[in-house]
Amino acid sequence: MPTEVSVAVAYSPEREKFLVLKRSNKMDLNPGKWNFPSEKIEDESPEMAVLRELEEETDLVGEIIRNGESFVVDSSGKSFEVHPFLVLVDGDVELNVEHSDFDWIEASEIPELDAVDDLEKNLDALGVDF
Repeated sequence: MPTEVSVAVAYSPEREKFLVLKRSNKMDLNPGKWNFPSEKIEDESPEMAVLRELEEETDLVGEIIRNGESFVVDSSGKSFEVHPFLVLVDGDVELNVEHSDFDWIEASEIPELDAVDDLEKNLDALGVDF
């Protein structure tokens, strides 16, 4: 059975860009890869998990404006059921220890990233063109 994960596709209307985070090289899964803020869902709803994790990883408070169809990704020998959310954010990013860098990028730049498997599927599921 896949591990359920909430993913925050964080969008800044002021910047007109999406937030991506670079996983720390100390992480066991996908070290050094770019991704969206995400978290395994445990004892809470996917909506609560995504907003909590966004704040924990970036210090940003967000507002969910849309959720997408969930999908399954197989990565590094594990299976994940991904629940993507488009989240409006504002403010300055303060990274926690899970990430070494961040960037604000346009959706069209995402395929060029050295990213976690199937990162683009989050955008597809949310109806974001890139």
